[in-house]
Formats: sequence, C-alpha cells, structure tokens
Amino acid sequence: MKIDNITVSFPPSVNHYWYHAKHKHFITAKGRLYRQSVAAEILHQKLCKRLSQRLGVEIDVYPPDLRKRDLDNLMKAPIDALYHSGLIIDDAQI
Repeated sequence: MKIDNITVSFPPSVNHYWYHAKHKHFITAKGRLYRQSVAAEILHQKLCKRLSQRLGVEIDVYPPDLRKRDLDNLMKAPIDALYHSGLIIDDAQI
C-alpha cells in the first residue's frame, strides 16, 4: 500500500514535545495537540489503519521561520503521531 501524502503542521521539537518530572516522561500540551492534528488528517483521508509491515517514510520539513533547528529532533513527533493515530502498530516499523 502506498500513501502518497499526509500534510500536517510543523511538528514541535523533542524539547517541546516531552517534559520530564520525577523520572517520568510526559507529552506536553503542544505534543498532544500535534498528535490530534495528525490523527484528524488521517481520519479525514480515510486511510487504512493498523499497518503492520515495514515502512519507509519521507518527511519534507518547511520550517515556519529562519531559526536553526536540529532536524533529527523534528522526526520524533510525526512518527510518534502515526503510531498514536493508529495508522501503524509500532514506530519501529519505520
């Protein structure tokens, strides 16, 4: 199965996606909102759910401003959102 395109907003960086307290990891409000926006787009496109095969993902990033960013920090949120939306069963498939 090929999914041509899922267009979502610019993801929060890892530093704005997670917060840590008392040796636990939590998703921030920005992270939860991002997850919801990805899930809404997947539902809107009526995409197949629970893909289980190995997958390749191509992510085109268009930053909203000219600040320097560490691009590998930007990949966590979109891939995590694919898992939490139910499109894939494990982010290790990527």
